Amino acid sequence: IVQLVSFTCAIFAGYLYLTAQTNSADPSPGKWLSYLGTASLSGAVLGVVGIGIGALIRNQAVAITSSILWLLIVEGLVTAFLPEIGKYLMSGAITGMLQIEVGPNDFNLDSSSYLSAGMSTLLLIGYGVAFAVIATMTTIKRDIE
Repeated sequence: IVQLVSFTCAIFAGYLYLTAQTNSADPSPGKWLSYLGTASLSGAVLGVVGIGIGALIRNQAVAITSSILWLLIVEGLVTAFLPEIGKYLMSGAITGMLQIEVGPNDFNLDSSSYLSAGMSTLLLIGYGVAFAVIATMTTIKRDIE
């Protein structure tokens, strides 16, 4: 739900900005639907990953803080300095799903080397499945002990 609300707000803000510009891009409706699908799927998978992390790390503050640090700092640094590895991380998979064309820039980000949308989707779903399975297995063992 949060992902969909964020997406709607971003689309509205982007629409207002682009209509105020005299020479702006005019993305096709298909591109907006693609972004909506990516936002929905990535939000669902990251929700599963969050549940998995919450099950693995019992301290709620540590789980939330470490997840935010990982997604916002660690993945950003890895993507900037080791882009050949960064494209396989969760944020790299989401970027690959979006298929946004970003050429070489100061941040060492070039989306042309990212995985295809289909492969990126499978990679992100794989992350969700892996976290769910690991959390399930450790939680079941923890409950028995």
